[in-house]
Amino acid sequence: MSMAREQTLWRRMRFTPVSDALRGQLTGRLDVDQLIAEAGLPAEPAQRVREVVYRTRLWRSEKIDVATELIAHFRDGLDDDVPVDELVAGFGDAKQAARLIRRAKKRNRPWPWHVARATSLAVCVLVGVYVVASILLLMGRPAVTVDYVARLNEPAIAVPEADRAWPIYREALLAGMRDLDFDAMRVQLERGQRGIRAGEPGWGEAVVFLEDHTDLLEQIRTAAAKPGLGLSIGHNWDFTGLDREALHGPIQGDPVSPEGFYEQLAQGSLIGVTLPNASIYS
Repeated sequence: MSMAREQTLWRRMRFTPVSDALRGQLTGRLDVDQLIAEAGLPAEPAQRVREVVYRTRLWRSEKIDVATELIAHFRDGLDDDVPVDELVAGFGDAKQAARLIRRAKKRNRPWPWHVARATSLAVCVLVGVYVVASILLLMGRPAVTVDYVARLNEPAIAVPEADRAWPIYREALLAGMRDLDFDAMRVQLERGQRGIRAGEPGWGEAVVFLEDHTDLLEQIRTAAAKPGLGLSIGHNWDFTGLDREALHGPIQGDPVSPEGFYEQLAQGSLIGVTLPNASIYS
């Protein structure tokens, strides 16, 4: 029984383009098997055409074009009285022919398809990278390998002892605090008043204080001429008692010792690191 008589209503519906169906025509013109059967080729050429067409894995309309071209190729050979065996042998490998035909047909597809294909590939690559990165993130464990406190302190440590300004500043600060109403100054600091300008309340007392402590001003000028401050940053317990008193004023009690949670906090962490030289007297 021929393939032409086996094309049932369902088969015509299945292989009818949407454009034909919208016009009310069930043409079934995308049926490759039907096309090959109607060509009347011998069994071996017909099988070779069918094999190549299905190996291309193209769209149905493209398969019809390929089948039409191959049928014409074998028909021309038969019309020239070329033996069937010679025609099949001269055709070459079906797998290689299908690969070349598929490549050529895909290049001829419309540009929207190429844009959609490139976009799909880009999305797949992006999703793949995201999945790999997520797996690596879930499999990894956080590890702090850089001691940033030590790195920040390298410039201060590099200043020679004789060239450090901080010991001189500390001595001047401590000497000045002995004659200073520290409680009043703390109230001013808490109110956001970091200094007294001419004409403001307390300006006269400030002038008298400076005139009575010219030696401290000279110490500050000496410290300002030094190449570097030489004060290392750290947690509160890393500073000496004199450093804390010079930076913060008289402090009651000892600072919290690095035990338990604070001990873990101090291991190379920047959380809780104080920058007194950059925040109080800057």
